[in-house]
Amino acid sequence: MELREFAEQVLFATSLEAKLRAPDSITDEHPGVALIAPVTPGRPNNLSFKPHTGTTAQLFFFSNALQGAADESWGLDNVKVYAL
Repeated sequence: MELREFAEQVLFATSLEAKLRAPDSITDEHPGVALIAPVTPGRPNNLSFKPHTGTTAQLFFFSNALQGAADESWGLDNVKVYAL
């Protein structure tokens, strides 16, 4: 599978199964023009989120590409959270 096809699969698929379907191999022989990423990723039409009704919220930020905390660190600045 071409890398571009795989990127389109992850961005535009409307099911988790399709997004996570791993190709046997990935090549990049025909890269083509840059993709325009959607404002939101593809989702099933019936997907809805339960409204938050509590008085607090807990947010988690993480990265899977960092080394140990003694070697690398990162932070967030000017984070804004809005209740809709």
